[in-house]
Amino acid sequence: MGFKARRKGDQDLARQVARLGHERISRLLALEKQRIDYPPERVRFTCVSDVTKYYWCGLMSILRAREREAMLFGVYLRDRLNLAGRHGRIDSVPESDDDVLAICASFSSADPPAECWREPRESGGGWDSYNEMVEMTKMAGLKTRWSEAGFDVERYLARPLPSARWHFEWKDYIIVCEPDGIAHDYVYEFKSVKKRDWISERERRAVLQAQLGAFFFKRDAVQVELAALDKQDVLERAADAGLRDVLQVLRKFYMAESGQAEPVAPRPFKCHSCDYLRTPSCTLSPLLCMG
Repeated sequence: MGFKARRKGDQDLARQVARLGHERISRLLALEKQRIDYPPERVRFTCVSDVTKYYWCGLMSILRAREREAMLFGVYLRDRLNLAGRHGRIDSVPESDDDVLAICASFSSADPPAECWREPRESGGGWDSYNEMVEMTKMAGLKTRWSEAGFDVERYLARPLPSARWHFEWKDYIIVCEPDGIAHDYVYEFKSVKKRDWISERERRAVLQAQLGAFFFKRDAVQVELAALDKQDVLERAADAGLRDVLQVLRKFYMAESGQAEPVAPRPFKCHSCDYLRTPSCTLSPLLCMG
């Protein structure tokens, strides 16, 4: 999503921000942890989806958070530097790393600014339009990865609601949160699965992800839609903001990531498709005990 650049100066700054490379972002991340006296091996920047993966596999959620931290820190940097430009505070990316970090840290991590909101997406046309896209893809001889297919389903079926992205502070973390939709009184999430039988496994984390969005964006309820590709139907779920569940998963993630508790081992079937299985990072999989 990001922030829209309206003035020419904003557009020039946005191009500079977009070109922030991995080397500088990694250096800035290390410097940011030094600046606040934070352990370098700990995760500081994460996102809602990585936290909710704790209930799929606690260790996987932490390994994924470590792997994606620099990328999410880059989101934080780019959003806040563009916002500083919109506020007239800078017209180019500062050469000093300390200045970059000071500017980004100057924005509140509790109150999303008006500029972080985006307008509702256009209605996608439903299953008929989605099926037409699938057929055209096949005719062109192209293969679609599941991650891309899931995004396409969302584009065609999800509700057209406004949304926002911001970086909220909770305990030791800056957590990037960008729900699929934010209405006046609820947060909305859309998820898709290949088979309808898999919905029950996906539902808990989808509702929890929406509840984390409600927690950060201060809404009282959530609504979730889960699309099953094999049956081509959409199941709707509604729930309250679930403060107890939100705080529980945040605390569990924190205790495991900070090394104060061991994450619970996953059920074996979850390990077969895990990228971390049989790597030195994986120490919990039940499959490791089966040879």
